[in-house]
Amino acid sequence: MLLVGEADEDRDMKNNGKRPVSDSAEFIFRSLKADISLGRLHPRERLVEAELVERFQSHRPAVREALGMLTQLGLVVHVPNKGASVAELNLDQLTKIYEMRIELECLAASWLTLPLPQSDVDELAQILRDHSNAIENTRYREIFRLDELFHNRLNAHCGNPHLEEMIELMSDRGMTARWSAEMTPEFLNEVRNEHIEILDAIKACDRDKLVTTIRAHNIRGIDWFSKSIREREAHAASLLQDSDRSAR
Repeated sequence: MLLVGEADEDRDMKNNGKRPVSDSAEFIFRSLKADISLGRLHPRERLVEAELVERFQSHRPAVREALGMLTQLGLVVHVPNKGASVAELNLDQLTKIYEMRIELECLAASWLTLPLPQSDVDELAQILRDHSNAIENTRYREIFRLDELFHNRLNAHCGNPHLEEMIELMSDRGMTARWSAEMTPEFLNEVRNEHIEILDAIKACDRDKLVTTIRAHNIRGIDWFSKSIREREAHAASLLQDSDRSAR
């Protein structure tokens, strides 16, 4: 299930030369990670090595290494005699992941060194401009990358690399919930406005507002992705009922 307005960016970038095809495990890893977040790969969807080798014009060792990296993040699982597939989260798992992420990100914000150097503020502002441009042009892969970059750069200023690592891990673990969430313009604009509020709080050296805004931003995330899981479970239940009726 593709997101609303999603174009085949892999094909476009390959054909127009904007991105060279690479056989590196890192490139394959990042591409598949984005596909999982953007809904191009669904929970329980199989990841067939031969198909991935062909898609990335690569070789099996690189594909296997990339799948291993995704497995370490909890985004891919290996089922005996079936191979690799995209991991699936239930609502309880997602809630626990986001509860952890919210507290960790708020802790990072409370440790932020304020005021930030102007060069760092300018960098965050540029990321948000690029993010806004990606939203306007419905480039979902760029939206995902720049959203991730903004939060990573922000958390880097907490002064604790171990805390950064834990936040990134929780963010990655929650990605498989996003497969059916249609990123509507309204939702994306709300996210964009909250990012601007976060940057405004940093500029004003208002730590309380910064922590409050980050908490609200993450709560919106869990509400949105909880909705996607409920929709997925309702769809699965409907398919099961249809199957039962057909069998009678």
